[in-house]
Amino acid sequence: MRVARRIRGMRVQAGLTLAEAATKLDKTKSALSGLETGQSRVDVHVARSMMDLYDRYDPDLLDLVRQSRSAGWWVQYLSPRYRDRGFTGLAADASAKIELCLVLIPGLLQTEAYARAIFDGRLHPWTAQELANNVALRMARQRRLTDPEHPIDLVALIDESALHKNVGGMEVMHDQLRHLVKSAELPAVTIQVLPNSLGTRVGMNGALVVLSYPDADDPDVLYTETITGSMHVDDIEVVAEARAVLARLRSAALSPDESISFIEAIADRM
Repeated sequence: MRVARRIRGMRVQAGLTLAEAATKLDKTKSALSGLETGQSRVDVHVARSMMDLYDRYDPDLLDLVRQSRSAGWWVQYLSPRYRDRGFTGLAADASAKIELCLVLIPGLLQTEAYARAIFDGRLHPWTAQELANNVALRMARQRRLTDPEHPIDLVALIDESALHKNVGGMEVMHDQLRHLVKSAELPAVTIQVLPNSLGTRVGMNGALVVLSYPDADDPDVLYTETITGSMHVDDIEVVAEARAVLARLRSAALSPDESISFIEAIADRM
């Protein structure tokens, strides 16, 4: 995705339309579009041709291209049926994440038993090995919350509904709530609850995630998921609107301290 944004920006700065650039690069318009949206990978030879055409030499781009063509550490966990492989890569490079969760606990804050119950509940069941790999990947990603060299800051806005949903049984859910309380002690984690008492509010029509990156040249990315697929968007205006929704929800939500007390009270009643 970083390569895709870079080559798209180069083309725009060169004043060429997608169709014009595709013709000059001996590619179809759809093929070039695939490269510029991250659906297809750019190789070094194509990147050099683009730099010649756009009259811009960018050695950092070549390094990015080489990196993009090597497998990330997470690939070893992914089966061909794993739907969020694109998001996994995007999240691996992010330095901050703000997430609105309506019915589930955020992945970075899930216990192993809770995550297993989530993965085990899909329409087309995973094999035993796929299930084990999915859970292992989720647990590995959580280490970012305490990684001193490559940390990620998490703001989790959790709807009260997710706290009451009986995922994996009462014991699993009780442990999950206690895990949330413990996780909130980490400097990188902020948890805020959206109680049912708020009534109608913005953000009720779907969960969303916004990822931020340490490199100022890398724009924020909005990620949304549905039953049939997922989508990530880096359009500045769209992401800004999502951030505005999240900011309003943070203002309306319980404070971090109030949220932890709220979660503790629910756990005590189980």
